[in-house]
Amino acid sequence: MPSLGTRAARALFRGIVRGKDQAARPVVAAVASLELRGGEYLGPHRTAHAEVQQPVTTSRDPELGAWLWTETERLLGARIPAEPRHPIG
Repeated sequence: MPSLGTRAARALFRGIVRGKDQAARPVVAAVASLELRGGEYLGPHRTAHAEVQQPVTTSRDPELGAWLWTETERLLGARIPAEPRHPIG
């Protein structure tokens, strides 16, 4: 039987931390969505459903995006084609 501290931590985090299935819902919903437009993204909601979220300002910063793209390519050791599948707008 788990210790009292372990049981208390589980009870505390149960309402805050999502399991892998709940965490994957926004990703699966975004991939399957025909209505989601470029520049929109789905994030978790207090319920089990994903909903369209407002992007934070830094997510639309072209300089930060270029740096992130370059750094990702460097870490992967591979070039990533930069052509978007869906136009933003």
